[in-house]
Amino acid sequence: MDPHMPKFAFTPAPLEAAPSSSLRVEVRVRMLEREIRELKGEVVEVKSLMTAMLETNCQMLAILKKMGPAETKLFPQFPLTLFEQLKEVDSQITGNELKYIALFKTLLEDNLPKNFSRILST
Repeated sequence: MDPHMPKFAFTPAPLEAAPSSSLRVEVRVRMLEREIRELKGEVVEVKSLMTAMLETNCQMLAILKKMGPAETKLFPQFPLTLFEQLKEVDSQITGNELKYIALFKTLLEDNLPKNFSRILST
């Protein structure tokens, strides 16, 4: 035995072994090839799902950016039911215009007639 050859924990079967062992190897190779094809198909499916999720996330991010940085601590004041509440909000808007603009954009969601009741209620 050559001292430079690595030592195996098992002894490989000789190549001129019985034909049944070569058939088993061929069957195993075919099974592995089929499994690789299936895995490639799954990778394609996962890639398409990831692409769809990425597109959805981009759309959601665009919507959130469009909504602006509305502060949630302003929400409990709405909807306003009393004229006094309207006066109070009016006085708070001065100096905080950008916050209230973002808040109203969020509350109205680009549909004033439908969502106006989120701001004023009778």
